[in-house]
Amino acid sequence: MGKGGTRFVQESVAKFKGTSGSERRKLMQDFLETGAHPEAEERRFAQRETAAVPLPEYRKPNDHIFIEFAFQGAKKEKVLIELFTRECPEGSRYMKSRCHKGSETSISGLSVSSVIKGHCLKIDAPKGKLACIAKGEPSLCHTEPYLVSIPQRGHEVHITFSEAPGLDGINHVVGRLCKGEQVLKAIESCSVAVDDKPTKLITVSDCGVASSEFSVDETGGTASLVSPEELKKKTAAISKGIKRSVKEGLDLKRTRDDAHGKAKKFHWDEMSSSSSSSESD
Repeated sequence: MGKGGTRFVQESVAKFKGTSGSERRKLMQDFLETGAHPEAEERRFAQRETAAVPLPEYRKPNDHIFIEFAFQGAKKEKVLIELFTRECPEGSRYMKSRCHKGSETSISGLSVSSVIKGHCLKIDAPKGKLACIAKGEPSLCHTEPYLVSIPQRGHEVHITFSEAPGLDGINHVVGRLCKGEQVLKAIESCSVAVDDKPTKLITVSDCGVASSEFSVDETGGTASLVSPEELKKKTAAISKGIKRSVKEGLDLKRTRDDAHGKAKKFHWDEMSSSSSSSESD
């Protein structure tokens, strides 16, 4: 081993000098399970405190997507997500592409692979290797709950349940939940196995890009997609209401015009009779 390697070993030994064997084994076990090294985490937290970019305010013009979760293949609930198209344009475009049915990277039909209570849920990655979806280091941090983020290689999709500083610098935050908080709470409260996999199957039964046809049920707080038939009925009802209002307005104007005409004619008759009387006198 060269001089540099010897120095590295000496520094590593000095770093953990005074710790017991069980503590070192626990650190190694945590590293193997999470992939997070204590020193790297300390540096990441320090960078997060000094250079964290604040999350943007809600902007209606931003792109929106919806994800429908099916619980055990029966009950279905939707959530609405705003994408940060300005702050993370590449990641937002990639997330939109993953919500298109038929695409190779679509999340439709995939399952929730793990639910870590108080942390996040993960949606399975599609088969095959995915290309890098965003250049540069992630700038936005997981400073609030219900954020949508993806790794720099774009494999799994994460939706957080709380602040998740452990994902900072690893994942790109691409969006934020708008509606459907109780759906994520239901997923978080589901029973899981030792490996954090839900004991009951939770799948993505539907997904897509939200448009003007996308409405939200305020009572339940979940998003629901309006069918073409329902949209046609609503459009017809609105058109009928507009026509009725226009007709009532025209009828009212006609009535007023008739009354004004009668009054004018009466006034003219009175003037004519007065002038006739004057001439006869």
